[in-house]
Amino acid sequence: DQPTIRILQRALDENLLPELQRANALTALAKALYHQADFEAALKILGNDPSISNRIIRSQVYWDQGLESLAIQHLESLNRMFPNQREVVPLLTRFYTDSGDTEKAIQISKIAYLKNPYSIGASVNYFRAIGADATVEIDRFLERVPEIHENQDALFLMTNYLAEAGLYDKLDSLISKSPIEFQSSAMVWFLRVESLINGEEYRIAAELLETPPDSVNQLIPLHRILLHSLSLTANYALEANDKARISMQQLFSSGHIRPATLLRLTRKLIEINKPTEAGRVLQFLLQQNPGNHAAFCEKVRIELMTGNTEKAIELSKPMVQNKTMPFYLIRELATNLASDDQLFHTEAAILIDEILDTMTPADKQKFLEIL
Repeated sequence: DQPTIRILQRALDENLLPELQRANALTALAKALYHQADFEAALKILGNDPSISNRIIRSQVYWDQGLESLAIQHLESLNRMFPNQREVVPLLTRFYTDSGDTEKAIQISKIAYLKNPYSIGASVNYFRAIGADATVEIDRFLERVPEIHENQDALFLMTNYLAEAGLYDKLDSLISKSPIEFQSSAMVWFLRVESLINGEEYRIAAELLETPPDSVNQLIPLHRILLHSLSLTANYALEANDKARISMQQLFSSGHIRPATLLRLTRKLIEINKPTEAGRVLQFLLQQNPGNHAAFCEKVRIELMTGNTEKAIELSKPMVQNKTMPFYLIRELATNLASDDQLFHTEAAILIDEILDTMTPADKQKFLEIL
């Protein structure tokens, strides 16, 4: 992202680009700025351009700023204009899922899946939406589309999903039928390890990470970042804290890391109940990328996990007042603050009331169902 930003910014500032390439350059620059969580700069570059790509980036910015309803409204409008557009549907599915509207997520992804039963993108999106019920559908898809093994892009899309879902056996079966060059690639090895970690097979993952194959080259920044991220996760899960701390130090000295990568690592450490360690990654992220809204949301979760209710409430208040608190955090905050432990906590009751005051009737209903 950083070289892209430098090169494109200079080309645009010095008017070095032909007019026909200017629009694409602006989109590429906005996308790189978005990936670096420089949201204000990305929005400024996008302006009011109505292209599909730019409207998608604008929606992603709104979402990551905590403006969930606005992001969804923009994508729904785009989906009405261009039904089942291959970039819009997966993003809208994710937004529905993360905002607690699972029914809508399944509905929109299923429509796209049934209309394009041989599309790997539509299929993976539907599998993500139905979650644990996806295994049977995956088997049906792989039987129906055996040619997936001949398409490297399709293979990567499916193997990425299987790794994310922690379905190691299915991943291994799919890889074993793929071309040798695909099987032996470094990224496929990383996906195998990731699937083991997501499937809670931490010891096997840690053993593999001790002796990476020759295809993994630690002189390549991406390889180095993936190796240390996976290693620290597996070792913290195994309580091998000394090894994990070394991996964390090596990760932090690996050069610039995308904010989204650090955010995913933070969330994984929270998931395996390592809030203190997640806090260290978060601190490193905020040093590089101060003002990152999604990172502040994770900070609230960490304060809740470590029993620091006062700090969690303090961090939450601006988000509630500005209506930028994502639904998943509202759910966790409400569950915690409405518990018996917080029964006599005046500030907790006040914050819940303030959250309710900012909600639409539909969101309020979802909120009340979890109390």
